[in-house]
Order: sequence, then C-alpha cells, then structure tokens
Amino acid sequence: MKLNILKIVFVQITLCVFCLCATNDSHAATLRIGTLTLPPALGNPYTAVGYPSTLALSAIFDGLTRFSPDGKLSPALATSWELVAPTVWRFHLRGGVQFHNTSPFNAAAAAASIRFLANPATTMLVAKEFRDVAEVRVVDNLTLDIVSQAPDPLLPQKLTVAAIVEPTSWAMLGPEEFARKPIGTGSYHLEEWGKGAAHAVLTAAKASWRQPYVDRIEIVPSSEPLVRVQALTSGQLDIIVGLDPEDVSSLKEQGYRVYSADLPSVYAIAFRSVRPDSSPIKNVLVREALNLAIDRQAIVKTLFNGLAKPASQGATEGVVGFSPELQPIPYDPDRAKALLIQAGYKNGFRLVIDLSPDSAEQAMYELIAENLKSIGVSLEIRTIPFATWLSRYNSGDWNSEVDGFNHIWNTALFNDSQRPFEYFSCLKTPPFFCDPKTTEEIKFAAHEMDSAKRERQLQKLQAEYRDLAPSVLLISRPILYATIKTVSGFEARVTDGNILLENLRLSSQ
Repeated sequence: MKLNILKIVFVQITLCVFCLCATNDSHAATLRIGTLTLPPALGNPYTAVGYPSTLALSAIFDGLTRFSPDGKLSPALATSWELVAPTVWRFHLRGGVQFHNTSPFNAAAAAASIRFLANPATTMLVAKEFRDVAEVRVVDNLTLDIVSQAPDPLLPQKLTVAAIVEPTSWAMLGPEEFARKPIGTGSYHLEEWGKGAAHAVLTAAKASWRQPYVDRIEIVPSSEPLVRVQALTSGQLDIIVGLDPEDVSSLKEQGYRVYSADLPSVYAIAFRSVRPDSSPIKNVLVREALNLAIDRQAIVKTLFNGLAKPASQGATEGVVGFSPELQPIPYDPDRAKALLIQAGYKNGFRLVIDLSPDSAEQAMYELIAENLKSIGVSLEIRTIPFATWLSRYNSGDWNSEVDGFNHIWNTALFNDSQRPFEYFSCLKTPPFFCDPKTTEEIKFAAHEMDSAKRERQLQKLQAEYRDLAPSVLLISRPILYATIKTVSGFEARVTDGNILLENLRLSSQ
C-alpha cells in the first residue's frame, strides 16, 4: 500500500511538470507530444539513433536518404542515387533547399557532414557507420560521390542516420554549442529546449522542402507510461509515445485513437558460448532445447494483449533477409526434455543471465523462468543497470557464471539483417558466439552488390542461425501511440518508431 501511495504521488507531481511544460494558451496551433526521453546530447544528431530519443532530431534534420513509414528506402535530400563503380555511389541532390538560417543546401554542405563522420578522429555514435568511407567528392553543386574502401551495399541505408548539419554554424559553434542551437533543413527548427532541457519546443520551418501543417510542437519527456497516459486523458498532451498494451482498450473506449509501429526487432536471450569452461550452453542441443521450452504464444497473450508476435528467426517480415519459409519456433517441452537427456543433462542445470530490462521484459522473464523450470532448468536472473550491461557487452567482461544476457536482434536501424548477424558472430569484438563457417557467409553478404543474391544469402543465414541457436529467440513487439480525436495525419516509421511530425494536423473541432 505504501508503494502504491508513493507511485500516485509521483504521478501527480510529474503531471504538474507536464502542466508547466506542455501548455501554451497563447498559441492555439500547438501540438503537445509526450515521449520517453529527449536526445541525450540535445541537438547533436550524431550521438543517438532511433527510438525513443530522436523524435525531435528527425524533425530538425534530414539525411540524403530516409525510410518511409513502411520501411522502404526513399529520397530525402538526395532525389536519386546509383552505383557508378563497385565502390562508388553517386547521389543527385535536391535543388532549392535551404537550411533554417537560409544558407543554401548543396553538395559541399552534404560533403562536410559526411567527411566529419568519416574522419577517424570522430568518436560520436553515428560515425562508426562511416568508418569504411574512403573519400567524399563534390562532382558539381548538386551531385556527390561517396567512395568506400570496399563494396558497400548498405551505404544508401546508412545515410539515413547521417544528418546534414549547416556547415558554417557547426564549424563556428562546435558540436556542444551547436547542440543547443541546431540548424538543419527539416520541417521544424528548434525554438528552445526549455529550462534544464526539460522539453523541446519546435516551430514550423515554412520554407522547408517538407512543409509542416502545425505551427508549433512541444515535446515533453517522461519515463513513466502511466504519467504519459494520465497527461493525455487530463488534456495536457495531444499525443503520447510508448503506450503499455494494457492501456489500449481503455483509451479506445474513451475515444482516443491508438496506433502501432511494428519495430523490426526480436527480443532474445543471447548465450555466452565463447568461454573456457564446459557450460551446458556450449552444446547446440541444449540451446535448441531452451528455445523449444518457451511458450511464446502465452507471453504474447498474457503480457502484450496479442499485440506482439512470436519469433521465427532473427528478423521480422518486411526486413531484407527475412525468410518466409521459417515458421514461429514451436512450444514443445517434451522435445526439449528429450534433447536435454540426449545432451547429458537429464536432471537439468542452472542457467544464469544478466538482465537489464524494461518493465515488460521483467514480467516476460518471470514467465520464461516458469517455462524453463518445467524442463528442469533453474533460471537465475541477475538484474543490472543498463550502463553495467553495456560495459560488459562491449568488453566481454561478464561474470564467469553468467550464461547469457538479454539482447535484441535489432534490424530496425537499416531494415536489414546484416548488422545483428555481425553481432552474433566471430566479427564482434570480443565475440560471445562464434561459428567460423557462418562468419564467412556474413562477410560475403556484407559486400555483395547484387541485391537478390545478397538477400538469398541472408535468408540462408537465418535458417542456419535458427539451427545453431546462439540465443533464445522470443518475440517482436510494437511501439504503441495514442492521440486525441482532433489529431490526424499520424504516421510512424517502423525502422525507428519516430512520428513523421510534418504530416500531423490538428483540427479545431
């Protein structure tokens, strides 16, 4: 009871913050959005990618390419592109575009941003995607060549995260100061971050090549889904991002509109099979048994109100490399027990995992523990902060007893299977799973420029990885959104979960 009272007080206090940040009666055409967080480095677009932190950034900046809501690669600041040599992509740029400070966008401006990211001295998160760029050449005012060290079939997709910043301001201000006064070519420009960066206020950029319909947008962060829901129902917000499945029915009954974006990411337990001891998870029969022991349908029904999907592979439908021939992994505890006996573990064993979960994952792992208990496997969960998880993941310095950790087969960034295969392979430094044969196949796919041939290779890898079972594949689940009735034009990208703010409309009725 004491905990519930404290939670209610917390919600009430946070709602007061929404009242202070997210209301502006003097500006009728203001749309108020509640989300999980603002960008960690504010308006520096190279320090974060994807949901949930880049909503504001996606409105301020453009890349040469962008993903449409359904995950298809589309033109942005580049109107078209083609391969002119095995390692040279040519981009034809959009004319008549200007930055928010009215300086012109052209090939020189685009080249400045991409050269910054390709510079080995640049350590920002997005820069790692451009380590293989050897040269950026300005062909003419609206034509740009990007030369890679080796053939790179994903370069046009990678450019979706290479925001083009106004080069003079970036050079004069430096990344930290520019982050407080960002200048891009997007549909909105930043008015203010708010005191203590408590919220973001965006104003319509009327001259933008993707003109918005709403004059002003306020984005207010809160990590608590309940706070966002109550702010919506109390009239303090017009849109909320990151809705719990259990709230969907109630909001629909109250007349709110609910939307979803099926992010192409598969939740999983990754196994530490690269290790000096004789852990059971080094045996592929054990890993297969653990996959068969999980009742994914029960997880989907019990925790996600049927809104999630059981995994069949390390990708979801619509992703390049997804294999339609692979069916969802069956729930077969009897077969799982037989495999454990065959592997020499008739009496089961203890499975230790490090877990840095969100609230939904925590509940999911409680059901998983019950599933594994039924085949004699005792699951010990060691909950750790995300910063600790990330440090151990990057260094490989896991406790020697740890058999696995929560992970995501994340194909969302480029809507492509390549990257997660690299993480679950000998190519990761240091690796937690390593199979030399499939590693060579992953390398082949990384440089294959024939798109059909490359997709067949990735589909083959999906089948091979399902048999190798480097992880327990669990579910994919959507991001849920809710809006008031007077909001229309809602679209969210499946690749990053971001709402296309320029499409939103707010009627007066």
